Amino acid sequence: MKINIEVDRKSCDDVCDTLEAIVSNVHYGARWATEIACKDIEEMSLMQVPRDTDTLASSIHHIVEKGRRRFVGTVYYGHGNPINPKSGEPVQNYMVRQHEDLEYFHVVGKAKFLEDPCREYANSDKYAELMAEATRRAIARKARR
Repeated sequence: MKINIEVDRKSCDDVCDTLEAIVSNVHYGARWATEIACKDIEEMSLMQVPRDTDTLASSIHHIVEKGRRRFVGTVYYGHGNPINPKSGEPVQNYMVRQHEDLEYFHVVGKAKFLEDPCREYANSDKYAELMAEATRRAIARKARR
């Protein structure tokens, strides 16, 4: 049995163009997935942050930056450094103490209000699911063209 396969230059170029478009779409999908992951972690953290005046909670923020070969998401407290109306103290002066001191009593919330959600998220499949969705979308977008 003999099989002859002919491939022309245009077909190869079309396949390369399609694959490049998919990779590009997955790249931007990774940014989307990282943005969603940061928002998920923020939401989880806000359910655990100590709340007396809500000053600390109001300072939560996230950024997504492009690294060399990946996107890096950062979720943090202290954005804008608001002043606590009860103590007159800026958030950045007490946020680490609130986060780290396991002995400190909180009427609402707890210590490790950012670390615990980050660990929980890292130990879940949520980010992998977001990346799988981003890849499905990238392929579907290219298929529609």
